[in-house]
Amino acid sequence: MNPRIVEMEAEIKRLKDEDAAAAKVLRESVKPEWKFTFTPAPPQEANWDSVRPQSGVRCYVLHGEILNHEAIKAVGGWKDRSGEGSYTYMVNFATPYPTIVAGVGGGVIYISGGAWGREPIKAEPAFMALERFLFDHPEGGDVTEIINAHRNSDQGK
Repeated sequence: MNPRIVEMEAEIKRLKDEDAAAAKVLRESVKPEWKFTFTPAPPQEANWDSVRPQSGVRCYVLHGEILNHEAIKAVGGWKDRSGEGSYTYMVNFATPYPTIVAGVGGGVIYISGGAWGREPIKAEPAFMALERFLFDHPEGGDVTEIINAHRNSDQGK
């Protein structure tokens, strides 16, 4: 092969590698800013799992939303709203303290770290924090600090 072509191909590869590295640095410069809410499930979502109102169990939806999606997209990040979604949990209010008893259906799970019925459950601190939140705020609300603390801890990885 012609040495000049080999040299030019090597230069093209080097420039492509530099461009890819610069694009990666730019993409990583904008981190997702999340907002998480934990609110009672709308009636249409709560009906399918047949929770009887007199049981004291209510369904709550943990919803995650990326607030700076456009900024991420502008630097070549996610083209869709990757990672956004929700997951429904059953919460027992018939006990002295609200207790998350189960996750139902499918969805995006933001609280990871073990399956119920196995020890230890790494996610237990996050569930306990959500239960404390519901004790004070049964109407639900913003739980961004709780979920981010879990996701950024060793338990959330």
